[in-house]
Amino acid sequence: MDHFAVEAEARGWTALDLFGVHGRAGAARVDSCGALMLPLLKNATALTAGAITFGPLVYRRRAMPEAVLVWGLVGEAA
Repeated sequence: MDHFAVEAEARGWTALDLFGVHGRAGAARVDSCGALMLPLLKNATALTAGAITFGPLVYRRRAMPEAVLVWGLVGEAA
């Protein structure tokens, strides 16, 4: 994402869109995971306002009302 960081911000991607996880279940709830919290193991190859493409896989941005930033979850667990 180093290549797409400025573009992601310009297209409205937030830290929660990229680094969000479910507030209680963490990354076990993939429906509440941000784009960079899933084990896609591919570099981002394209970015739009609504999706990031990782090789053949596409992550579509969506509302995640129960998500928190991953570093917030770690802080709560400590």
